[in-house]
Amino acid sequence: MNDAGDLCLENIKVADNLLAGIEFELANAYVVGYARVCSALVIGYSDNADHLTMSHPSQGVIGARTEGLTFNNVSFYNFDKANKTCIGSCSHCFFDATTDSGARTTHFNNLYFDPLTTPVKIKWDVPYKEIFHDIDGSLTRLGPNSWVCPWFEHNLQPECQGYLEEFNGIICNSSVQMRRVVFHNYLPTTMTMHPLRVLRIDDSITANMDNATMQ
Repeated sequence: MNDAGDLCLENIKVADNLLAGIEFELANAYVVGYARVCSALVIGYSDNADHLTMSHPSQGVIGARTEGLTFNNVSFYNFDKANKTCIGSCSHCFFDATTDSGARTTHFNNLYFDPLTTPVKIKWDVPYKEIFHDIDGSLTRLGPNSWVCPWFEHNLQPECQGYLEEFNGIICNSSVQMRRVVFHNYLPTTMTMHPLRVLRIDDSITANMDNATMQ
């Protein structure tokens, strides 16, 4: 699905896909919940699957490289072969021409994972920075408004758990929020394409700092 606006995919059934069962490349979801899957059954492999399907590391659904996409009422079965995973991130970001800086937020609600055949829920794709918002706790099992993100040590706060193989990353409860941070028009321009190193600073260090020191 490309350039989706106010759209609801209802009662979708997909199985035996080589790349993904449902994939949104771009979602013009200026309001959360506009571009959405309303209900779906997603099967990694069925009794009809051929050798190529059984040997390919496909994903059940892949989120967009834009903001606001929502997956509602989705059930996942049979993702326990060939490194298959239920959920992927950042559609087509592995291509240089269509990549994104990442940390886009995708929302999930009322998911079901077959406990016998869905050992790994998530595979993060380039640039490995996406944010998954679990509206009701059915993804993380940490309750409403919990979060999932890829593994970066500075994201591992006391309210979070990781590294967890099931999620290929970190899960956090609702006492924290994950947000995308972007710097525009930065100077000097020699910073272009340089990695930004983020370090954790304890509150005990910063609490007594005045504004001049913080800056």
